[in-house]
Amino acid sequence: MKRRNTHSLIALLFGVLALTLGALLTFDAGTASAQDSATSANGIEPIFVAGNPTCQDLGYLFGFKANSPSEQAPNGTFNLPNTVGGTVTVSVSGFEITWSSNIGIDAVMVKGSDGNLYIYDPPAEALGDSGLQPPLNNGGQQAAISHVLFCYDGGGVVSDGSIAITKTASAADVCNGSSVTFTVVVTNTSTNSNWTGLVRTRSKALSPPTWCSLQVRPKRFPTLMP
Repeated sequence: MKRRNTHSLIALLFGVLALTLGALLTFDAGTASAQDSATSANGIEPIFVAGNPTCQDLGYLFGFKANSPSEQAPNGTFNLPNTVGGTVTVSVSGFEITWSSNIGIDAVMVKGSDGNLYIYDPPAEALGDSGLQPPLNNGGQQAAISHVLFCYDGGGVVSDGSIAITKTASAADVCNGSSVTFTVVVTNTSTNSNWTGLVRTRSKALSPPTWCSLQVRPKRFPTLMP
C-alpha cells in the first residue's frame, strides 16, 4: 500500500513539473513572437534603446517628439522644426504606428517604457513605414505607446519655388568714358516665407555707341551747268 502511494506521489510530481515547463515554454514562445513581430512593413528590425534619449543623444542633427497632447500616442499631422515645410503624419492602431513624411527621415523611435529604434539611413532615408511598435515591458507584455521620435538632418520642400528676375540700367544712353549701373533683382514669387529676395548691383564702363561720335562731313553742292 505504501509503495502504491509513493508511485502516485512521483507521478503527481512529474505532472506538476510538466505543466510548469509547458507554461514556461509557452511564455517564452509568446515573448519571442511578440518581439519578432516588431519588424516594420519596410523590413526594418528595431534596436532596443533603454531610457528616454533624444535624437541628438542618438547622434542625429534634428529631432521631433510627436505626442498628443502629452505622453500619449500621437495621431495627426505635425510640422517638423528646422525644415522648410517639412511635415509628418502619424496614425496609431493598437500598439502599432503608421507614419509618412514629405521629407526624408533617418530614424524613428517608438517609445513605451523604453524605445524601439527603427534606423532607415543608412542605407537611405524613408518617406513612410508602418507596423512600428514599442518594445515589451519588464513583464513581457506589449507596452503602450507614449510618444514617437522622428530623427532627420533637415531639408525641406517648396510647394511653389518660382522666382522673378529683373535687370535695369541707370541710364538708357551711355557714351565713351561713362559707366552704367545694372541692378539685378531676384524676387521670391513663392508663397513659402522661408525664401528671401536678393538684390545685387554692379557697374561697368561701356564702349560708346556710334551715335555718340559727332562726324562733320563737307557739304557737297551740285555743279551748275550753263
